[in-house]
Amino acid sequence: MVRLMFVAGPPASAAMWDDLTRRLESEHGIPTEAVELFSPAPEDPTVAGLARGLAERINASSPCVLVAHGTAVPVAWHAASQARPAGLVLSNGPIRALDPILKALSQAARSPRLLAETVLRPVVLQRWLASSAGLRRTVVNPYVMDRDTVVRLSDPILATAEQRRAVAVFLRDLAKQDDVPPPYDGPTLLCWGDGDPLYPAAVAEEALGELPRGEHVGVPGGQHFHPVERPWYMADEVADWLARASLSGPKTQTAT
Repeated sequence: MVRLMFVAGPPASAAMWDDLTRRLESEHGIPTEAVELFSPAPEDPTVAGLARGLAERINASSPCVLVAHGTAVPVAWHAASQARPAGLVLSNGPIRALDPILKALSQAARSPRLLAETVLRPVVLQRWLASSAGLRRTVVNPYVMDRDTVVRLSDPILATAEQRRAVAVFLRDLAKQDDVPPPYDGPTLLCWGDGDPLYPAAVAEEALGELPRGEHVGVPGGQHFHPVERPWYMADEVADWLARASLSGPKTQTAT
């Protein structure tokens, strides 16, 4: 059976996958690994640099399926085009264009050091992320994104000045990416919250034109952070897709 390798991008760390990976392991018997892209701070925090590091990690490990959400989506797509994992799972992130909020942050990141020392300081950013104008708008139930959850998700990538500068460089580089993603013809699942105002379901449907073996499944009413709010839904969809794509062993019984 292949292993699932999970990555996430700012403002969330790989901690966003905790509940989802627990369900995959306990209910489906699927081994998982969460990889932090910004902890420790990478030497080259551009999309290309992070993708190279991720591709090296994939090539050095047993067969795996790469799973990415949010701003990690372009990193994972580039890594998959280089390393050829057994499969790719993408969830609610930029394919061709950035959402307005991310675009504004990318423009603000023209001075990475200034951004790292102001907006990206945990005391500033986490206060905003936990507000009604922040991550509460990315879930159906705003109480899911309380301050404790926001801190748990973002602390691992904002803890040091080096990490914050790396995040700022990454945000600046996101705006420079080409509109057309690199070729990838492996099995791909687009597990997409269809209620996401930042990256609506149409983004996933459009991406299928670049993925010859792509499949789109929706999370009904799921918003941007549906893997945090409804982890069981995505976990079960991923397990079912692995079986359909013949990437897993015999399917275990899912608990209800």
